[in-house]
Amino acid sequence: VLGQAGAAAYWDRLGYLAAEFTAILQADARLASLLRCLHRERGAYLAFAAPLADLRQALARMLAAGQLLGAVREDLPLDLLAEVTLGLLGSVDAWFAAHADSLPDEEEALLSGRAFSLLPAPLLPSGMSERTRT
Repeated sequence: VLGQAGAAAYWDRLGYLAAEFTAILQADARLASLLRCLHRERGAYLAFAAPLADLRQALARMLAAGQLLGAVREDLPLDLLAEVTLGLLGSVDAWFAAHADSLPDEEEALLSGRAFSLLPAPLLPSGMSERTRT
């Protein structure tokens, strides 16, 4: 375990990636529309099953790296933590899919950053809070 500095850097990097993802979706309306389709169309969601399984595995690897840094809890199975993460990300994404068209880009980016701040809570190790991770 590399301690608080490694854990803080881990979460900071993920925050940066979330902001970059938001910027990509804001810049590419077709890609954003395609992703929103996954929440509106059952068939599209089912067709996305294989990439979703790959995403679950990638999340598990990302969380395992976080465990090595002491940034992610180790008392639950990785596949459960990945499922919780994917569920939270899916809920946030579904909300943005339903509301993004009515949000100005600046507000969307601000809300996206705030929504990302929900992610660490179920993943932080015991004794590490939002305040102690940075």
